[in-house]
Amino acid sequence: RARWGDLVTTTYHKVDYDAARGGLETGHLLNRLFPRGPRPTVGILAAGALPNVYSGPTRDLLGLNDEAIAHATRSRTGPQGHAAFSEAPFFADPPEIVLVGPPVCIGRISEHSERRIAFRQVLHNLDHEPRFQRTYRLVVLYARPTGDPSLCCYARIDWLEAGAGGLGWY
Repeated sequence: RARWGDLVTTTYHKVDYDAARGGLETGHLLNRLFPRGPRPTVGILAAGALPNVYSGPTRDLLGLNDEAIAHATRSRTGPQGHAAFSEAPFFADPPEIVLVGPPVCIGRISEHSERRIAFRQVLHNLDHEPRFQRTYRLVVLYARPTGDPSLCCYARIDWLEAGAGGLGWY
């Protein structure tokens, strides 16, 4: 039974609260990684609060808040509310960073599986698309001055080669 004080843990809305909380934390992380502009555009699946917190531009790859993706096609397959992704608008304006799966790599075995499920179910196997493979790399961006791994993401190769906003990467 749901109780007002326990909405986060006792209702089916828990996943919504988790997405919001995750977006909030990731938005703050991105602001720390990129303290001044120009900030990279971040393509995101479960945005949560990220667009409200991150000081840079975002692209909602689900199409919920991205008109180009939302209206690119009427032919949709996949989970309801998560099937609007279309490659054409994605590649017309590709974000510098694509967050798929856990934003921080901590070495869990399941991290690869989580990313693969998202690519298969929501992004129509974008990671197997030759253009994506030529354009992006899965990287870990490091924060200065600590050198700690900070963000696990797919990053555009041209952006990385241009300096990746002053961060180290591999």
